[in-house]
Amino acid sequence: MTEQTITFTPSADLRRGFKCLAKGIVLIFVSIGKVINHAVYKYPWAFIVGLFLGYLVVSFLVVGKARSERDAVNKKNYELQQKIEQLQMAKGAKEEVRYVCTD
Repeated sequence: MTEQTITFTPSADLRRGFKCLAKGIVLIFVSIGKVINHAVYKYPWAFIVGLFLGYLVVSFLVVGKARSERDAVNKKNYELQQKIEQLQMAKGAKEEVRYVCTD
Protein backbone atom coordinates (compact mmCIF):
# COMPACT_ATOMS: atom_id res chain seq x y z
CA MET A 1 0.00 0.00 0.00
CA THR A 2 1.48 3.32 -1.01
CA GLU A 3 0.70 6.73 0.37
CA GLN A 4 -0.67 9.30 -1.97
CA THR A 5 -0.69 12.99 -1.26
CA ILE A 6 -3.90 14.85 -1.80
CA THR A 7 -3.54 18.22 -3.42
CA PHE A 8 -6.25 20.84 -3.28
CA THR A 9 -6.66 23.03 -6.31
CA PRO A 10 -9.39 25.61 -5.88
CA SER A 11 -11.60 25.96 -8.87
CA ALA A 12 -13.14 29.12 -10.23
CA ASP A 13 -16.58 28.01 -9.06
CA LEU A 14 -15.35 27.68 -5.48
CA ARG A 15 -13.77 31.15 -5.55
CA ARG A 16 -16.91 32.64 -7.03
CA GLY A 17 -18.97 30.93 -4.34
CA PHE A 18 -16.85 32.37 -1.54
CA LYS A 19 -17.03 35.83 -3.13
CA CYS A 20 -20.81 35.60 -3.32
CA LEU A 21 -20.94 34.42 0.29
CA ALA A 22 -18.79 37.36 1.41
CA LYS A 23 -20.94 39.81 -0.57
CA GLY A 24 -24.06 38.36 1.02
CA ILE A 25 -22.65 38.75 4.52
CA VAL A 26 -21.63 42.35 3.76
CA LEU A 27 -25.09 43.11 2.37
CA ILE A 28 -26.72 41.69 5.50
CA PHE A 29 -24.63 43.94 7.76
CA VAL A 30 -25.25 46.97 5.53
CA SER A 31 -29.00 46.32 5.60
CA ILE A 32 -29.01 45.96 9.38
CA GLY A 33 -27.06 49.23 9.64
CA LYS A 34 -29.55 51.04 7.40
CA VAL A 35 -32.50 49.76 9.43
CA ILE A 36 -30.89 50.86 12.69
CA ASN A 37 -29.99 54.25 11.19
CA HIS A 38 -33.58 54.77 9.98
CA ALA A 39 -34.98 53.81 13.39
CA VAL A 40 -32.59 56.17 15.21
CA TYR A 41 -33.59 59.08 12.95
CA LYS A 42 -37.28 58.27 13.39
CA TYR A 43 -37.24 57.75 17.20
CA PRO A 44 -34.16 59.54 18.60
CA TRP A 45 -35.53 60.05 22.12
CA ALA A 46 -36.42 56.39 22.48
CA PHE A 47 -32.83 55.42 21.69
CA ILE A 48 -31.46 58.09 24.05
CA VAL A 49 -33.65 56.77 26.87
CA GLY A 50 -32.77 53.17 26.00
CA LEU A 51 -29.05 53.91 26.05
CA PHE A 52 -29.41 55.77 29.33
CA LEU A 53 -31.23 52.82 30.91
CA GLY A 54 -28.60 50.44 29.57
CA TYR A 55 -25.81 52.54 31.02
CA LEU A 56 -27.68 52.74 34.32
CA VAL A 57 -27.95 48.95 34.52
CA VAL A 58 -24.27 48.50 33.66
CA SER A 59 -23.24 51.07 36.27
CA PHE A 60 -25.31 49.30 38.96
CA LEU A 61 -23.64 46.02 38.05
CA VAL A 62 -20.16 47.51 38.21
CA VAL A 63 -20.87 49.25 41.52
CA GLY A 64 -22.34 46.05 42.95
CA LYS A 65 -19.26 44.09 41.93
CA ALA A 66 -16.97 46.68 43.52
CA ARG A 67 -19.00 46.61 46.73
CA SER A 68 -18.89 42.83 46.91
CA GLU A 69 -15.10 42.89 46.44
CA ARG A 70 -14.81 45.53 49.16
CA ASP A 71 -17.00 43.49 51.51
CA ALA A 72 -14.91 40.37 50.89
CA VAL A 73 -11.71 42.27 51.68
CA ASN A 74 -13.27 43.78 54.82
CA LYS A 75 -14.36 40.31 55.98
CA LYS A 76 -10.87 38.91 55.43
CA ASN A 77 -9.37 41.90 57.26
CA TYR A 78 -11.74 41.38 60.20
CA GLU A 79 -10.85 37.68 60.39
CA LEU A 80 -7.14 38.50 60.37
CA GLN A 81 -7.63 41.13 63.10
CA GLN A 82 -9.40 38.51 65.23
CA LYS A 83 -6.50 36.08 64.74
CA ILE A 84 -3.98 38.78 65.68
CA GLU A 85 -5.91 39.59 68.84
CA GLN A 86 -6.10 35.90 69.77
CA LEU A 87 -2.36 35.50 69.25
CA GLN A 88 -1.63 38.61 71.31
CA MET A 89 -3.87 37.34 74.11
CA ALA A 90 -2.14 33.94 73.99
CA LYS A 91 1.27 35.62 74.08
CA GLY A 92 0.18 37.76 77.04
CA ALA A 93 -1.16 34.71 78.90
CA LYS A 94 2.10 32.85 78.23
CA GLU A 95 4.15 35.74 79.63
CA GLU A 96 1.94 35.85 82.73
CA VAL A 97 2.51 32.14 83.27
CA ARG A 98 6.27 32.64 82.99
CA TYR A 99 6.14 35.53 85.43
CA VAL A 100 4.21 33.49 87.97
CA CYS A 101 6.44 30.41 87.58
CA THR A 102 9.74 32.27 88.07
CA ASP A 103 9.10 32.88 91.79
